[in-house]
Amino acid sequence: QKASQLAAQNPWYLEFLADLWQASGQYEKAATVYAGLTEQFPENEAYYDSWAYYLVRSNQPQEAIKVYDQLENLIGLVDEISLRKHRLYLGLGEEKKAEKELLELLEKYPDRVEYLHILADFYEQMRNPTKRKETYQRILALDPMDLKAQAALSPQGPSSNAITFLETLKPVFSEVDVPIDQKIEQLLPAVQEIANTNNQALTNKALELSSILESIHPGIP
Repeated sequence: QKASQLAAQNPWYLEFLADLWQASGQYEKAATVYAGLTEQFPENEAYYDSWAYYLVRSNQPQEAIKVYDQLENLIGLVDEISLRKHRLYLGLGEEKKAEKELLELLEKYPDRVEYLHILADFYEQMRNPTKRKETYQRILALDPMDLKAQAALSPQGPSSNAITFLETLKPVFSEVDVPIDQKIEQLLPAVQEIANTNNQALTNKALELSSILESIHPGIP
């Protein structure tokens, strides 16, 4: 503290002081340090990021959002900042603002499937099946082999007719470009049902898909 007072223009003392406040759990004081640093060095993006982080840690999410807004005014819309603001708004129960952050992000990156999945998950959480369905349709328009979107829009679904559902997965399982983790994720509910019911027909269909996995992704344990 003495060093930062004697050399108030030296950012290294202030940064180290903020680290010490963090180490002692005094996040609000650490936030105050970075608030001062952004005043001295308004072009330093990292200072805004640290300021917002410590505000969140000190249970001041609204103030953190204001800092992120300042950073966006400085550098423009950035995906990671938008996602952080989305999560903060969601935690505050401000669903409309949380949705707005994702929609604005997708205006800039309309082809980013991972952001569309976040939006679909958000609509599922908000119990909005219409918008959830529309979002998954957008995903399939970009990536027809997206397993999660296919499963979400399947009229059967694994719970109502597992055998039929697994049959619909065969073309996707045969695609080498579809990650194996996605394929296994869709297969797991059927495996659980087999364990519970010992359904032989379902077992055969699951084994058929497993054989496809072994042929398309050889050497993966």
